[in-house]
Amino acid sequence: MTDRLHRLMVELEAKVGSLEAALASPPPPPAPLPDNLAALYRERIAELAATLENPDHWLDRSA
Repeated sequence: MTDRLHRLMVELEAKVGSLEAALASPPPPPAPLPDNLAALYRERIAELAATLENPDHWLDRSA
C-alpha cells in the first residue's frame, strides 16, 4: 500500500508542476475579429434562412 501511495504522490506532484507551469505562461492572444462582425453575422443568417426556405434544397421524404 505504501508503494502505491508513493507512486500516486509522485504522479500528483508532477501534475501540479505541469499545471503551475501552464498557469505561469501568458494566455494566447485573442482572436482578431472584424469590425463589421454583426453585419457579417446578419448576412450569413439571411443566407441560411433563404437556403432553408428554398424548396430546391428540401429532401423528398416520400421516397
